[in-house]
Amino acid sequence: MDQAIFPARRQRLIDDLYVRRGLPRHHCRMVGPFIFLDHLPPEAMPAGQSLYVPAHAHAGLETVTYLLSGALLHQDSLGHRQEIRPGDVNWMTAGRGIAHIEDGRPSAVGTGEPLHLVQIWVGLPAEKRGIAPDFVHHPQGTLPRWNEGGAEIRLLAGHLSDRTSPVHAHSALLYADLELAAGSSLSLDVSPAFELALYVLEGDVEAAGVDGTAGPATLMRLPQQDYVQLHTNAPARALLLGGEPLEPPPVVRDNCALESLEAIRRFQADYRAGRFGRIPGH
Repeated sequence: MDQAIFPARRQRLIDDLYVRRGLPRHHCRMVGPFIFLDHLPPEAMPAGQSLYVPAHAHAGLETVTYLLSGALLHQDSLGHRQEIRPGDVNWMTAGRGIAHIEDGRPSAVGTGEPLHLVQIWVGLPAEKRGIAPDFVHHPQGTLPRWNEGGAEIRLLAGHLSDRTSPVHAHSALLYADLELAAGSSLSLDVSPAFELALYVLEGDVEAAGVDGTAGPATLMRLPQQDYVQLHTNAPARALLLGGEPLEPPPVVRDNCALESLEAIRRFQADYRAGRFGRIPGH
């Protein structure tokens, strides 16, 4: 296949805080409906600094925040206030528009534990970009978790190995957290209609049909077929993600995924005019 391994690029988020951006890439704009992936590893956080992303608006997509360590407080313009802990899935459907704040300061979450998180965006199908915004939080204990092929699997969204996540998504997709033991050889049946990729968090992973090995903070695009085969020599952890492509694909800009740049500009003007409500206390 064409280029399949893409090291995440260093991207400024706020102030002197830089994340690892896995999506979009020049030669890999989307993977199924997944249009964006930011990874904040613990070592990226400057000493003494906490994550605080002030109010900003989204439209036409769903944001999914997943923590591996630390804690984060979500607040939005629908009035939700939810603390996120490792293993939880925080799923926000922006639809026609929502604003939120992400706060990892000790004053908000009561802990100074290093923050390690991944946030992805899932684009909404064209006919659903104007739906009402929504927010649902799924504690880690509500999500399927099992061992298979030398790996511990957490199913965050979609279907895998005869299991189904309770997380509702508006696109046909798969999102899973894989912890692979040393010497693991994992084979998973997947939909041949899905575009899939692996984002490696720790260790090194090989995949059938892909030349080379993906190391930490690397996106590996997988062959489109009815199975995924992975192998590790040492312990590793990775996110498996993808699904059916969005047709037509959205224009992604300024926290939005809509049909055109003009539509995005209209939305941003409406947000600045205060037409999407306020976040309580902000």
